[in-house]
Amino acid sequence: MQGIAAPDAVPRVRHALLINRSFALLWTGQAISGLGDMAFNTTLALWIVTGVARGQSWAPLAMSGVLAAAALPDLLVGPFAGVFVDRWDRRRTMMLMDALRTGLIVLLAFLTGIVSLPFLGSVHPSTAWALGSVYLVALLTGSCSQFFSPAKMGILGDLMPAADLPRASGMTQAAGSVTLLIGPPLGTVVFFTVGAGPALTFNALSFAVSWLAIRSIRVPVPMKVRSRNARGFWGELLEGLRFFAGNRTLTTLLVAAVVASLGAGALNTLDIFFLTRNLHAPLRLYGALSAVEGAGLLLGSLLAGTIALRLGVQRTIWLGLLAMGVLFALYSRLTAFAPAAAVIFVLGFPIAAVNSSLVPLVLRVTPDALVGRVFSVLGPALTLAILVSMAVSGYIASSLPANLHTNWLGMRWGAVDTLFTGAGLLLLVSGVYAALRLHDGSSAEATP
Repeated sequence: MQGIAAPDAVPRVRHALLINRSFALLWTGQAISGLGDMAFNTTLALWIVTGVARGQSWAPLAMSGVLAAAALPDLLVGPFAGVFVDRWDRRRTMMLMDALRTGLIVLLAFLTGIVSLPFLGSVHPSTAWALGSVYLVALLTGSCSQFFSPAKMGILGDLMPAADLPRASGMTQAAGSVTLLIGPPLGTVVFFTVGAGPALTFNALSFAVSWLAIRSIRVPVPMKVRSRNARGFWGELLEGLRFFAGNRTLTTLLVAAVVASLGAGALNTLDIFFLTRNLHAPLRLYGALSAVEGAGLLLGSLLAGTIALRLGVQRTIWLGLLAMGVLFALYSRLTAFAPAAAVIFVLGFPIAAVNSSLVPLVLRVTPDALVGRVFSVLGPALTLAILVSMAVSGYIASSLPANLHTNWLGMRWGAVDTLFTGAGLLLLVSGVYAALRLHDGSSAEATP
């Protein structure tokens, strides 16, 4: 078993912006497919609201169905996908999933009548058929992502030395922030300018571009042979779970990330109500608040790799969680838009730093043969935590009167800002827990 260097003892890092050719190809392909995804999601939302469910009272329920169909694979497929990812060649797995997603988006365009079939003219499906097609394709493309994402995390470790991983992870986060900033506006402009068909075509082409980029990647070290465990699928699944449960670093990351997600999920659900009730700002500024958050995430992602290399990934994670807790609690007490926007911008820095440090640390402590199964534990757990947080915070806020206020410690407290303060405390708890358990000695690899 090869020893692992302490986080502060790192070798010299390459200074190229995208590190090496293979990572540049991977990064470019993922940036383009991510942009296609954001435009696709926006197109679906607008198409349902302005077309399929236009003027219908059940339109919000129809939108909820799309979100549920996209989220279900995280919980139903994600926990099991890692076994197959660890058996298969990662590069080929990613190419297969991109090919399937390209075909599914094209199929959706035909099934819903958005794009006419050659020689057959336009299809005019019923509302039930159109919505059912959307739900089915969202479910299947989400299932493909459950195989693609762990394979991508694993191949990241194959493409570069450990010292470059924080920067690579930060650049990946930066690409995601850019797509978050420009994807929805781009999708909106395309939809209202030329319709839903070109937007779906763009998303299908984005997966095709990703396929071409991955095909051009050269893995510098031959992939290790991954054979099936003699105990079969369930034996391999249990092997991964036992390794995860026996690794101090992984269990610490899981607990800290779940607790943090239970707090942070409230922001996604209630921020629009916080804007109007607490910041006393008009709804038209909601998009501006999201843009400010995206800008902070983008700048933070660009700096995250440097920060992680200087502080070490363990220290970056727990310091980032503590900073998130403090900033979130501060945000909950604000009553004006401008300072709230400033805090949201700064909040993007620790969020980006934590997200960019998680992948390098997980890869550092996980044997190559178990990478897929380890990420298939983390992903679904975090998704479930966020869904629970969104459901609970939404239920509590809906159960209390909108004008409910009380005074305590010389401050005025309402339903939403109190929930946000509690979310900040959860983030602080996760940071303290990570600080107590993550240290240099915990970064040694465990034997599977």
